[in-house]
Amino acid sequence: MKIKVLFITIIFMVSVVLSGCVDNSADEGNADADQITEKANPVNEKEDDKDKSKRIVPKEVREVREETPEQTAPVEKKVISAGSSGSGGSSSEKKSSEPDTVTITVTDDRGREITVPYPCERTVFLVENAMNSMYAVGGADNIVGIGGIWKEDLKAPFFKAVDPDFDDMVRISRNEGMVDLEALAVADPELVVLWSADPEDANTKAIEESLGVPVYGAFIDSLEDLKRQMEVFGKIIGEEERGEEVVEIMEDNIEKVTDVTDPLLPVEKPTVYWMWGDIYGTAGVDSTANDLIEMGGGVNVLDQWNNETKYVEHPLLNLETLLTLDPEVIYIWYNENLDPEDILSGETVTVGGNPVNFEDWQELSAVQNGRVYEISDPFVYDFHSPRLPLTLMHIAKDLQPEKYEDLDLAEETDDFFVDVYGVHYPGYESAEITVTDDNGREITVPYPCERAVFLVENAMNSMYAVGGADNIVGIGAVWWEEEKAPFFRAIDPNYDKKRLSEGSTQPTDETIASVNPELVFLWIADWDESAIRSKEETLGVPVYGVFIDSLDDLQRQMETFSKLIGKEEHGAEVLTIMDENMEKVTDVTGSLPAEEKPTVYWMWGDIYGTAGLGSTATDLMERAGGVNVLNNWEESTENIEHPKLNLETLLELNPDVIYMWYNEKIDPEDIIEGRTIDDVNFADWQEIEAVKNGRVYEISDPFVYDFHSPRLPLAMIHIAKDLHPDRFADLNLTEETDQFYVDVYEVHYPGFEPASGT
Repeated sequence: MKIKVLFITIIFMVSVVLSGCVDNSADEGNADADQITEKANPVNEKEDDKDKSKRIVPKEVREVREETPEQTAPVEKKVISAGSSGSGGSSSEKKSSEPDTVTITVTDDRGREITVPYPCERTVFLVENAMNSMYAVGGADNIVGIGGIWKEDLKAPFFKAVDPDFDDMVRISRNEGMVDLEALAVADPELVVLWSADPEDANTKAIEESLGVPVYGAFIDSLEDLKRQMEVFGKIIGEEERGEEVVEIMEDNIEKVTDVTDPLLPVEKPTVYWMWGDIYGTAGVDSTANDLIEMGGGVNVLDQWNNETKYVEHPLLNLETLLTLDPEVIYIWYNENLDPEDILSGETVTVGGNPVNFEDWQELSAVQNGRVYEISDPFVYDFHSPRLPLTLMHIAKDLQPEKYEDLDLAEETDDFFVDVYGVHYPGYESAEITVTDDNGREITVPYPCERAVFLVENAMNSMYAVGGADNIVGIGAVWWEEEKAPFFRAIDPNYDKKRLSEGSTQPTDETIASVNPELVFLWIADWDESAIRSKEETLGVPVYGVFIDSLDDLQRQMETFSKLIGKEEHGAEVLTIMDENMEKVTDVTGSLPAEEKPTVYWMWGDIYGTAGLGSTATDLMERAGGVNVLNNWEESTENIEHPKLNLETLLELNPDVIYMWYNEKIDPEDIIEGRTIDDVNFADWQEIEAVKNGRVYEISDPFVYDFHSPRLPLAMIHIAKDLHPDRFADLNLTEETDQFYVDVYEVHYPGFEPASGT
């Protein structure tokens, strides 16, 4: 590479001496309007990890392929070498060692055809607003070098958010307006994009003739120019469909304005003087700014001017002409030295080294009526970029305030950044988030996730705990709903409206789809992998598989839920509350000697179904000061959540304690007294130590003590008080439960009245 750069530099220097092509008087900023301050630094070639087989092939490429079906590589092939620009410039002899390259020919904004490799994977942008267009169409991985960026401190956080490799790109500076060809060569581009209206400009010639790289001249003079540029960029990188999608997003947002302004009568449209940074420089009637004024419900004041220069992009007026035109509105493009108040108050302000006395402007209708506005953020409202619709909304709200009073510019801006760039504004947090569900599956959802449907109740409790009531739009089966509904209504006033089914039945896919979810939660024990995939395909949204097999699983799930809705701090607070409540138990049981820990048989509803050694119930027993009796069993249950025993095995294990999960048909007394319930004769259990000693307990409320929910610490306190009644005699379970509900859900228990101060 160093040899190549040296060779190119020598060739360029010789060409300069021979042709005298360098214009030392060139304005350093006239090509891109970018302030160049960075020096070039080398960068490793980016890897393109996209699946190229899935790219949309542009029409230009498809047509060639359709005409030549017999070819192995059915597109005109061209060698892009150090001396071949592919754009009509001079070319050197093709290197036989370089492979043929599939190409695409497009027309740049100057009307000049250029040919580039397809897809174009190595582009250098020497113009910032066009780079915004490339990012919009999904081309972050296709940019390898950039020029200077005006006000980079303001913009860099955005670029870093949409392109993690932004800081590693080659930086190309200028010297007296001419591009640093040596730095440009380091980037090894396949295409260079720069701001230029002139096909014969010096930088275009220098780059193509010296480096053999085609140059795309970016020049936006209307909304149609911008939309066409977006589509072209999408084509050259193989993202044609995305380019069309961005244009559609822009058009949809523009219509939010034009649907209102198009029917306006001429008398309702104020005349507008657009003020560029040179004060008397304004927007010609054939410019993008003129488009914005007209679509925003105004009329360019130059429509009244008879001078032919009104048709150029940036005509210059004088005070006399401005006073004659007498605009009703003055719209200032961002100006560091000038605010609307300076004009309204008649201040004298130095702009561009020249004093301007705005006392002379006081008779203008715009000034008398206080109608002087400013585009105060040159980045967000850069209308030579895809963000043009935001500028239009900004202008429309100023020109027609009553008609757009319900248009929230902050919300519209955030939505636009999400749709076009995949990040939020302000802050630039990602608009998508990828998380791993409880089954180890990665899922990607909008961020924050605002439309979740829960077909599993205990996970819904976790979402409520981390502050996600407003993020739930649909609720499926709820067991024993009559007992639980008062709680859900207390923490979510819209609970009943969100119910998609009755009782313990699950809603149909059609019903789920009717609430337009972004994510659906279900308990994976009830669904196999193929059923989950089928539901994702049917609904068109990802499914989060819920499965809790330990305390760690529960805590990780709650962290994930809080991330999904953008409330990590709230989630962390709830986890801290849980930890502090569990420590009330583990600070005591953690130091117990082994002989003080009773063996425990956990009894699920199927009597001989119990808790495996790797289960949440085992976590609870151990932290509460007990030992799962299966530790004494010869069979391994580490990876079995719900192993099944038989009477013989249970008698052999002979637990010190039997702990029942809630059972509608059986009470501890039935076991202790040896009754027969549903063909199970508990008289056969009378020789078990737990029965003989009356140590049979029950989790009597499956809701309050649901340990697959944030209420796990309450279940732990409950169990600890039964296993070690002497050590936890002073721990009042009723008071602890009430305080926990207040801390986590902001309601009291029982009764669910709002906690004071909430």
